[in-house]
Amino acid sequence: MVATIGPWPEVPPGRFRIDLYKSFLIYSAEMHAFDVLGDPVRRRILELLADGEQTSGSVAGVIQAEFGISQPAVSQHLRVLRDNGFA
Repeated sequence: MVATIGPWPEVPPGRFRIDLYKSFLIYSAEMHAFDVLGDPVRRRILELLADGEQTSGSVAGVIQAEFGISQPAVSQHLRVLRDNGFA
């Protein structure tokens, strides 16, 4: 006998079904604030931006000097911050 997935049985009124797989996909698609701020590079970028707007080149220069990472890596950190509403 082969197990199949779906169709799901009807949910009785007043009850709900928790779709754990869908919840996992939503969580994994959107980073939690602690995940974003857990990285020291991103926290430092936010410190730099707290002083006012700066170009990505000036932010990249400071971060590259302090952390020794490449410009594309800095751009990726900036993207994570932007995509999650921090910058």
